[in-house]
Amino acid sequence: MANPSTKHAVLGLMIERPTYGYRIQAQAAELLTSLGVSDGATYKVLERLEDEGWIEVVEEREGTSPRGPRRVFFRATPEGVEQFERWISSPTAEPTIRDELLAKIAVSRPQDRQEILRAAELQLEAAWSQLAAMRQPSPTTIEQALDRPWGATAEGMLLDLRARTLRARIDWLDYVCELLDGLLPATERTGG
Repeated sequence: MANPSTKHAVLGLMIERPTYGYRIQAQAAELLTSLGVSDGATYKVLERLEDEGWIEVVEEREGTSPRGPRRVFFRATPEGVEQFERWISSPTAEPTIRDELLAKIAVSRPQDRQEILRAAELQLEAAWSQLAAMRQPSPTTIEQALDRPWGATAEGMLLDLRARTLRARIDWLDYVCELLDGLLPATERTGG
């Protein structure tokens, strides 16, 4: 079952105009990564939103290719808009960090240091790859933001957060790897 943030965030993807399931799924994957919305979960959330009367089907049409699936377009109902606006104006909770490496560090034993170091090194490599692969946000001044559509400004803020989060993660993983490597017996050190 989707948590309230996921439900409301998916609802927000159709507040301004009707859109269809696949586009919602693609936008959720791109814009809502912080909520961990999976492809399959998007359609379940859409079903739940429809069951609750927050969205409705406004149109069905053939896909762009002859064999493509029909596109079902959804829009927010007045009740859905009201629920979305209530959610937008409500305070947000402190973000929860769920990270398997943190759990491993918390419960590890001294003899696990080598395995924890290897896990941290793998995460460090992955973080560098993600940072290199992502589209880098361009710095935005208030003047630039006033001249842009809101969607471009919001997307820029999300990209900036993702890039800053990855850089902070890389910095922390560098520290963890250096510390763990220094705690290993000299014969087991990677020197990295």
